[in-house]
Amino acid sequence: MKLRIFLHLVNLPNSMPVANEIMDCIEQSDLINNAELAIYCNYGYDEYQWLRDRVINYKNVELFYPNSKPNTDFEIPTIIALKDFCDNTLDEYGILYLHQKGARDMKNTVNALWRRN
Repeated sequence: MKLRIFLHLVNLPNSMPVANEIMDCIEQSDLINNAELAIYCNYGYDEYQWLRDRVINYKNVELFYPNSKPNTDFEIPTIIALKDFCDNTLDEYGILYLHQKGARDMKNTVNALWRRN
């Protein structure tokens, strides 16, 4: 069975360390080589240069830049894309949805601990 990962990222202040940690886990688990990875880079383009550089050699990774608004759209563009994919594919897939849980307030120590539990 194929595996497709939908990763929801946001470029809110102090959130990129969480995105890097998620990417580290995807690489360390070797999912980067064994799954299709659809990364939704919300709220900008320029802030994701580090990610474009990081995945440039992976043909199974697609980056998307939804026209979404902070504090309004939240995860909606990524969830809609996930639903559309499931509704329109004929192949059988396992789906993994990843999210920058707690990324909004990473300077808050309690939030950082909560995110890992």
